[in-house]
Amino acid sequence: MSKKYSAGDLLPATELNEIVRSSGLYGASSAGSDAYAITVSPKPDNYTAGDVFRFKADVANTGACTLNVNSLGAKAIKKNVSEDLVTGDILAGQLITVEYDGTNFQLVNIKILNYNNGSTTRNLTATDRTVNIAHGLGQVPKRVAVKTVLSASIVGDGVYSNSKFIARYWNAIGSDVASKLLIYTGPNAGQALSISADDTNIIFTWDKEGSPTGTVYILWEANT
Repeated sequence: MSKKYSAGDLLPATELNEIVRSSGLYGASSAGSDAYAITVSPKPDNYTAGDVFRFKADVANTGACTLNVNSLGAKAIKKNVSEDLVTGDILAGQLITVEYDGTNFQLVNIKILNYNNGSTTRNLTATDRTVNIAHGLGQVPKRVAVKTVLSASIVGDGVYSNSKFIARYWNAIGSDVASKLLIYTGPNAGQALSISADDTNIIFTWDKEGSPTGTVYILWEANT
């Protein structure tokens, strides 16, 4: 003769509830971008540090956002402890996991690196000051790396080739936005390149110095 047990027969209800809450309660989100709301079961009476919730986002976020579970009140969703989310941190249809830290929900999803690279050219005799290159990331990159060469064949970083200097700059975005690459075709002729970016383009701004000639090859990579 056998006897069947349910979880409630072996564990007090309070302990069972703690296990369920810490392992994650699931609900589909609604309410729209940046103000997510879900309903889960069993219904928590309050938010407790360590509570884990999972939901399928109905829409992508467009900036800082909140989550409201079973109408207990909206709490901010943060990443890296205290950072607000930015556009694209949550995608439509994405399965999201958050954990309550006692004040906010912490995003615990591991996001795959969003990366692109490419190349373009610029005629050094051009009079326009701005070159826009679409990076295709859909948001402002956190890092941009640029290498400029004055030869179709890439030699090495900092190597002189026929008196044409090869320059590079890494981490051009953030605190280093104003940094410049100096490109010379001779001791008294060159162009200075400033780098910035928005959610669509890497933006190269050129300041002409002297009368440089030739073509510069711009190799770039960017990631979020």
